[in-house]
Amino acid sequence: MPRQQRETELEARERDLIEDLYPALRRFASTVRPPGADGNDLVQDALLRALRRGPLTDLERPAAYLRKIIYHLAIDHTRSQARHRRALTRLGPPEPQPTTYSWDLEELRRVSPKARAALFLHTIEGRPFPEIASMLGCSQVSARVAASRGRRQLEELLEREVHDGTA
Repeated sequence: MPRQQRETELEARERDLIEDLYPALRRFASTVRPPGADGNDLVQDALLRALRRGPLTDLERPAAYLRKIIYHLAIDHTRSQARHRRALTRLGPPEPQPTTYSWDLEELRRVSPKARAALFLHTIEGRPFPEIASMLGCSQVSARVAASRGRRQLEELLEREVHDGTA
C-alpha cells in the first residue's frame, strides 16, 4: 500500500475517533473546568498534547488518556489562576467584580476539580472507581473519597440554597 494512502487512512481513523470522543470529552471538560476556563479549550489542548505523542488510534484507551490530560489541564489552570490572584493582591486592591448570577453548575464549581471529575465520571458516565483512579492519577480509595466528599459538599451547598436562599 502506498505511503500516501496509509497516511490518508490513518488520518480518517483519527478524525472518526476524535468525532466520536469529542461530545463526551466536552461534557467532562465543562464539568471539571475551573471558573474562567473554557471546556472546549481544555479538550482542544488535550487533543493537541495527545496527538504530539502520536496517533490516538495507537492508544489502548484514548478516551481515558484524554480525560486524564483534561483533568490535569484543569488543575494547572486552577493553580495558574491562584498564582495570578496572589500576584494581583500584591499589586494593590482588586478591581470591582461584575455581578454574577446563579446558574445550574455554580454550586458544582465550588467543589474541588478532583471531586467534580470523580463525581462526573462515576455518577454521569457510570465509570468504575479503578478506571477513575487511573484517569485522575490517584488510588481507588482516593477517587472514592473525592467523589464522596464532593457529593456531600454539593448536597450541603444545595440544601443551604434551598433553606435560606444563599449558597
